[in-house]
Amino acid sequence: ILENVKGFYASDACERWRAALAEAGYSGHELLLDLASFGAPNHRTRYYLLAERCGGLPSLLRERGAPGGCGPREARLGAEVECAGEIGEATGEVGAAPSPPSELLPPGVLATGPWARIQRAEIEAAHRAARASKCRDAQEAIFRELRADFCRALAVACPSLAQGVQGALSGAAESSEWKLLPLPRSQADAFLMVFDANRASARRLFADAPPTGAAAGVSWSWVESTAEAPRCLAEYLLEDSLSAAERAELLVPRSVLERPFARGLSYVEPRDVQSFCFTGHYGKVLHKSSGSLLHLPGSGPLDRSQPAASHGSVRFFSPREILNIFGFPRGFLLPLDMELRHRYKVVGNSIAVTVASTLLRVLLLREDGSRVWSHRQPLHGVEPRGAAGELPGQHEDGA
Repeated sequence: ILENVKGFYASDACERWRAALAEAGYSGHELLLDLASFGAPNHRTRYYLLAERCGGLPSLLRERGAPGGCGPREARLGAEVECAGEIGEATGEVGAAPSPPSELLPPGVLATGPWARIQRAEIEAAHRAARASKCRDAQEAIFRELRADFCRALAVACPSLAQGVQGALSGAAESSEWKLLPLPRSQADAFLMVFDANRASARRLFADAPPTGAAAGVSWSWVESTAEAPRCLAEYLLEDSLSAAERAELLVPRSVLERPFARGLSYVEPRDVQSFCFTGHYGKVLHKSSGSLLHLPGSGPLDRSQPAASHGSVRFFSPREILNIFGFPRGFLLPLDMELRHRYKVVGNSIAVTVASTLLRVLLLREDGSRVWSHRQPLHGVEPRGAAGELPGQHEDGA
């Protein structure tokens, strides 16, 4: 089994790796998997390759429409790679194409059709404007206007449904308890409505709606998440066991929180169920893409427009806490004399044990891999990055 950054898939080094395995007689599967799909509160998408030489590699593709069926789809490495991640042998025969990977979506209501395409364009425009804005109040205003415009459009296209939305969600346009997302990414004539609260009533509401509105040009369906239920960060923290010296070492300096860029950093709290990927640059490079910061809410809520006001309550995750999130056993210890910056580097460049151990059970113990397959992300569209000789994504993920 190999784990690497997702850009490795499209690199020359990976091509040489595939060729070497094929020459040695290995067969295998390639996948992109996110640690968050396995219940951990951290997004860490990585490329995985499972290979074996003895033959009989179980397929991770559970045939659609065949309950309990898992077809034997073995292949030899080194030939053309299908979008779904199976490595096929160039025999000249045309077989059944693997099912395209299902994009991981949060639970919500999926709208599809010509009317949904029009709304999708408005939703994408609003999200672009929000990303370009540095002011949180301005971002919230953009999304309020988006919800208001959507409610007006829904009242024209589906009047009865619009009335139900207003009833189920008090002050629907003003409420931040539901969101309009430009998902799935691969479907331009669709968008997703996600409900933070009143999810049960929202589900009943759309269950009563006609599945297809020919006049409106829209179809509605409920989407269940294929990911495992996320666990909160509090389960992985060691706040109570930190010494005063360790806590002081982890605190984010006031001088950093006073910098303009600090308003755009990722701050999470123990009750949260997601965080940004921790890389080998964590603690050294302050950016969303290098990992989230932990805000301990005991001293009051965090004002993201003035993070320096929360100095003393914002700290880095400890290397041990990150290892906990990655699934390392409690008995795994780093050398006591290793400097903090070096511990962050080796931890950020390590593996997601939760994912790797699941794959190893499929590979070695022949456990059912359908759950893994349901979590996979599409490999197509992953483009090479970086200069010649540099592994794609190396500067980005620190691996």
